Amino acid sequence: MATGARPGAVTAAAIILLTLGIGGVLYNAWDLLLLFGDLERANAFGFGGRLLTLIVIDIGLLVAGVLQVVAGIRLFALSRAGRILGIVGSFSVAALWLVSVVLILSWGFVLQAHAWVALALSVAGSLVAAILLLSSGRHFSSTY
Repeated sequence: MATGARPGAVTAAAIILLTLGIGGVLYNAWDLLLLFGDLERANAFGFGGRLLTLIVIDIGLLVAGVLQVVAGIRLFALSRAGRILGIVGSFSVAALWLVSVVLILSWGFVLQAHAWVALALSVAGSLVAAILLLSSGRHFSSTY
């Protein structure tokens, strides 16, 4: 049950989470298809373990993207569970993207321009949404 009218910060966070979540799910599902397609060739060159690590990170990003979508939907009802999912999903997305870029760069791989754009938008947007949700806690009831 909501404790008042939905503030603009919660609405903004919901829209950000929905947009990033849907975009993240689509991007990482596409990336998974590409990575699975390259797995046989990567194994032949001895990079299979690294590619599997990236596949696991992409799966984590898919799950976190789904959390963001669910959180965005639940936030329109001022759901406390939506707030928690939004915070967890946002920090998960930011952390997984940062881990993946550190690994990719440390392995000497090169990120393409679209990957840098996805990384920047996803991390920045996720952190903005998390900050908005963390600052708007008083607008949520203590029940789920």
